[in-house]
Amino acid sequence: MKCQVFTGWPTQKKREAAKQFGLCYRCLRDDHLGNDCHESKLCNIHGCLNTHHPLLHEKPKQKKEPTPPITEGDRTTHTTTLNTVKKHEERIIALRTIPVILKHGKTRLLVNCFLDKGSDTTYANEDVIEALGIRAPKEQVTINVANNQKLHLMAATVEVGIESIDGKVDTSIVVKTSDKICGGMKPTNWVEIQHQWDHLKDVPFPKLAQKGVIDVLLGSDYYNLMFPMREIRGKEDEPSARFVP
Repeated sequence: MKCQVFTGWPTQKKREAAKQFGLCYRCLRDDHLGNDCHESKLCNIHGCLNTHHPLLHEKPKQKKEPTPPITEGDRTTHTTTLNTVKKHEERIIALRTIPVILKHGKTRLLVNCFLDKGSDTTYANEDVIEALGIRAPKEQVTINVANNQKLHLMAATVEVGIESIDGKVDTSIVVKTSDKICGGMKPTNWVEIQHQWDHLKDVPFPKLAQKGVIDVLLGSDYYNLMFPMREIRGKEDEPSARFVP
């Protein structure tokens, strides 16, 4: 990591920036996550046996009670899960994602959408917007990131239609284009693993888009499309399911 600004930040700030931009915690690249990292090795700072990048090492803290993970979705088919699990001494974060239909004219695309109430702006990958047949000029935009830092980039602002899988939500949203939303983050396929928890076995998780990446980040500017309506809870430390519009 050659950026002197990044290396000079406190560890927590660096971790927040890595999460914000979807960087691999093991090598700090943006084209994959820890499980797919081929450069993984022990941190080894003060004998640390974890596999995070040395720049993300922080002093051991007293163990805290884990926060139950959360799922998001709608009353019928739009259910996603935010779950933190322990695997090989590394925590894996599953983003709250649902499949949605983006549309423009007669073109319709099934994409994976990340519900991010922490963002005040909604984004879509450039290649998806181009696939919809939309062309728009780019202009410089400023994004507020962790600790009052600002990121400047070129993006187009376009309006697209968005529809839920069951058709109950059918509206339009304004998005800013991005080269790669969430870096290498991939949605978790809860259809394949929901059987691990009794309280989730009957939850109608929808099938994700086959592309296997996140193409839309829905921000709090459309909170009306993601507010929790009902919740299914399990035991302590188990994921819970929230249903949204």
